Amino acid sequence: RYGYDRRVASGVIAASGTLAQIIPPSLVLIVLADQLGRSVGDMYAGALIPGLVLTGLYTMYILIMSIVRPKSMPALPLEARTLGHGVLSLLFAVLAAVVVSYAAYRYLAPSQGQNADILGATIGVILIYVVAIADQ
Repeated sequence: RYGYDRRVASGVIAASGTLAQIIPPSLVLIVLADQLGRSVGDMYAGALIPGLVLTGLYTMYILIMSIVRPKSMPALPLEARTLGHGVLSLLFAVLAAVVVSYAAYRYLAPSQGQNADILGATIGVILIYVVAIADQ
């Protein structure tokens, strides 16, 4: 639609699909931990750094290719660039979710014990959905 080379676009999609198998939370890591008799936390800890390194390498490759072959990855037209509004909405939603999650955790911790962190995170996620729906 925006004139990207099909090979570049399909390569980015394939690379992101492989990263989804490595970077936590990954269902593949959970199944692998079960099969190997290891803890899921150990598998996540072992996969985090390689996943972040691969993400950085993929990003650097795309940046270098956009400089070397700019015709294969043209810039978006001005009407398609909506990053500013999306980033501000994301920052507001994450900040609100963190504040509400922390407040819920502090309030619920004495009565709910170990479930307080899950309840706080759930309330934060619900708040993010409410903000996202209200932002549309």
